[in-house]
Amino acid sequence: MGESRGKSTLKIIGFIIIFPLLVALFGGWELSRVGASVDGFSPEEIELQQAIHDLGEIKKKDPIAKIKDNEGKSHSVDYVLGELTQEYNRLREFSFLPLRPLAFSTIGFGVASALVGGYGMFSIWSMGRRALRSRADLLKSFQGGRRLLPWLLALVGVLTIGAVVCILLYEGLSFLPDAINSQRGSKLLVFGAIGAVALVIIAFALVKNVVKSSRTVFQREPSQLLGRSISEADAPEVWNFVRRVAEKVKAAMPNTIIAGLDQGFFVTENPVVLANGEAIPPGRVLYLPLPYMAFMSESETAAVIGHELGHFIGEDTEYSLRFAPIYASVVQNLNAVDASGKGDGKTVFKHVILLGEYFLSSFDLAVQHWSRIREFAADATGASVTSGRDIVSSLLRISVLEPHINAVLSEYWDKGGRVTGGILQAVRQRVKDQGFSDPAQHLEQAQAHPTDSHPSLRQRMEALRIAPSSDLMEAARNRQDSGLLVRLGLEAAPRSQDDDSEIQASASSQSLRTVAAPSISQALETELTQKARENYEEEIQTLRKIEAAGAETRVLHEGISLLIIIMIAITGGVLYVAVGGTLRELGLSDFMGAIPEKPYTLVGLITHPDQMSYLLLGAWVLGLFCLTRLLRFFLRKGKPVMTLTTKGILVGTPTTEIPWAVFEDYQVVSTSHNGMSTGLVLSLFLKEGYTPPAISGDGRVKHRKKYRKMKNRIAIKLFTVKGLSPDDFATLIGTYLAAGRARDELKRRA
Repeated sequence: MGESRGKSTLKIIGFIIIFPLLVALFGGWELSRVGASVDGFSPEEIELQQAIHDLGEIKKKDPIAKIKDNEGKSHSVDYVLGELTQEYNRLREFSFLPLRPLAFSTIGFGVASALVGGYGMFSIWSMGRRALRSRADLLKSFQGGRRLLPWLLALVGVLTIGAVVCILLYEGLSFLPDAINSQRGSKLLVFGAIGAVALVIIAFALVKNVVKSSRTVFQREPSQLLGRSISEADAPEVWNFVRRVAEKVKAAMPNTIIAGLDQGFFVTENPVVLANGEAIPPGRVLYLPLPYMAFMSESETAAVIGHELGHFIGEDTEYSLRFAPIYASVVQNLNAVDASGKGDGKTVFKHVILLGEYFLSSFDLAVQHWSRIREFAADATGASVTSGRDIVSSLLRISVLEPHINAVLSEYWDKGGRVTGGILQAVRQRVKDQGFSDPAQHLEQAQAHPTDSHPSLRQRMEALRIAPSSDLMEAARNRQDSGLLVRLGLEAAPRSQDDDSEIQASASSQSLRTVAAPSISQALETELTQKARENYEEEIQTLRKIEAAGAETRVLHEGISLLIIIMIAITGGVLYVAVGGTLRELGLSDFMGAIPEKPYTLVGLITHPDQMSYLLLGAWVLGLFCLTRLLRFFLRKGKPVMTLTTKGILVGTPTTEIPWAVFEDYQVVSTSHNGMSTGLVLSLFLKEGYTPPAISGDGRVKHRKKYRKMKNRIAIKLFTVKGLSPDDFATLIGTYLAAGRARDELKRRA
């Protein structure tokens, strides 16, 4: 972890500090090319002035004097003087170009970017160190960093772009004298100007987006929970139980208690909205999960509730509320930077994003440090309710229950609530049939929690000084229902036959309505079932739409008409040279009159080779090769390259589809030249262990057991797909693959 962090820091230093300094060095090289001016004249101009003066003196003494150039050729003094004067005038014509200021600007922007980036990295590091002192310092440092970061990101980005723009302008203007008479120079000048303008626009977008994101007010989204708010009138025993725990640990009572079937124990002060639309009043919320409580003793449950209420004592939930908007603001700044740089993973602000990520990572250590301390403190609070053994026992019990509960919930949602007996009964039956795994297997795991991270079970046990003894592990594997839900009034007591007789005897009494009233657990089961059915129907409708998109058989052909035309032209041209040249050498044609008179026969091309022999022989070989390729393309034309069916894909001309279910993924890679597609490669990645049927594809299809790091890959090389662009072809493959998977999923759920 430390080594990876060190490498990341070095990478950021390279982008934030070293790169701008290299840009500044480039500006220094540009400055050296300009040279030192004297009274507004460049060194080249001063040198030309002196040469013109010297030639003038020579002309006065000898008007017909001859001057030798570097190649030893002699020229009249008037000619040389005229050439030098013309060059001097050309330089003076462009003496107004601000090359020197641009070079200095490049140096200034580069050095400034490195200084700002270095200051930013040091400030972030310092704030991260201070955040380890206390949670108050963490919040204060992070808050200060949030105010600093937008300016830091904008400055580093703008300064770096400023340096690059100056480089482009310098290099473009340096071509200006040549651009007047040079098409190549003109193009370079235009490209440089376009690049500079584009970067300036991007820089303005960066500043605008970062400022806008910094002013955005964080809107806290309420937590969506599937459960029921239970009042004290609905479940007085629950409230009395929680109140006793709160009094024991001297914690404030929760304002709301929510019972549910699909979460673990937790507390929050974040706004909460229930799935039935009920908005929970602001305040402290305690969530009680019935499937866990069904197997936990009263002391274990009290210890867990004490742990959760301990977060109220330490103001952990309030701290989370204050920390969340700061973190969200930083993320918004980074998203603004990414959007300014086009956000495609190749952003010009990669270095700026790295600086923002460094800011977040610098606080990770402090956040994890204080999170761990608060979890240990909450464990100690929970242990004070009963004992350290009870809090450890509850943690072990939760760890072995979690796989069973998750499996039942997964099946419940998958089947639209069609699970015999509901969630609680299904969990009880699963535990009865399968028992619990060894709790020791979960010691290195962290408890699942919806709002923050937890240390591992082993670390929490060590903090409580409780050893993972065999009797503790064995107690955690007890399959017996604790009966706690019934005692707390959350679940109706199971009825015996005598109970049924008594109920029937008092069918007309008020007690019947009391007994028959649904319990809290029954109400939760009903609500969850309804939600699961609605979700199931939505998923089925979505799957059917996806399936319908790939319901028709599609036969795809390769679009090689253009390729055939190109090959005809190439083949005809090469064979024209080969045949015509050979006939000329046989004296049967005047073709290629430039060829020497020596007779060349096909035999002579090989027995008496010389330069022309090799030329004609090469033409024959190339022509025959092109002819065979052309014939091959003609044979390929009209044959399907693949067929997409509801069952799978037929590659080439086999009779057995490769089922959609065996594909892990696919990829379409296209190559192009001047905007025109020149080829496609469709890669179909198969699941491990699947062997496809024999494939015939006229050499276009390759099946490899290993391809780089990928296994079982079918690669189909195409020129184009007839009637489809590369993007449309990729979309079509994805549509049929998704339809095949949807079809299989519908069959599984039927």
